[in-house]
Amino acid sequence: MRSASAVRPDSPTGRDAPRPRRSAGFSLIDVLIVIVVLGIAAVTLTKTSGDLAGQSAASLRTQQAMVFAQGLLDEVRSMPFTTNDIAPGGTALSGTLDALGPEAGETRYSVTNRFDGVSDYSRFTMPGPGCAGLCDIQGNLMNPAGSPLAACSATVTLGNVVLVNVPAANALRILVTVRCPGMDDVSVDGIRIRYAPTAL
Repeated sequence: MRSASAVRPDSPTGRDAPRPRRSAGFSLIDVLIVIVVLGIAAVTLTKTSGDLAGQSAASLRTQQAMVFAQGLLDEVRSMPFTTNDIAPGGTALSGTLDALGPEAGETRYSVTNRFDGVSDYSRFTMPGPGCAGLCDIQGNLMNPAGSPLAACSATVTLGNVVLVNVPAANALRILVTVRCPGMDDVSVDGIRIRYAPTAL
């Protein structure tokens, strides 16, 4: 037996008519939650993209410092490494030992008395005489103000190294270091072995 509340006399079947459904939509609370979530996502993305841009700029600066250091190392390694000093014109001077450091009047940038051997680069620094920053071998400035390598410096250090079957006097370790404000030093090194003791 049906209860009286379950039967509707105006219904043709005698059953309760379905109640009208509430229209679907967002409440004010739902909208506020979506706005807050989107705001948090936007702040996170902005911070992340800013961090990535900063890392990218730092990475580019490090790569440029590495390229410059490698170029300077290649320049030094390509120079003659002889027992005797080299006279202008490229002949070895007998009786004049080639000591570490440039000979009197030699500079990296001179047209008439340029560095002529690996040993001349010992303790070479940039900036220095003939160069107001980081320069190529012609003295052209490679890091003007505003460039990624602005205010950077470079040094070349030479030292004898002992290798298997090679006397220490015949092997040099060449270390090139580029220092820039606000970043770690960039260093590259290589070995130069004397293979022609008194001639080119």
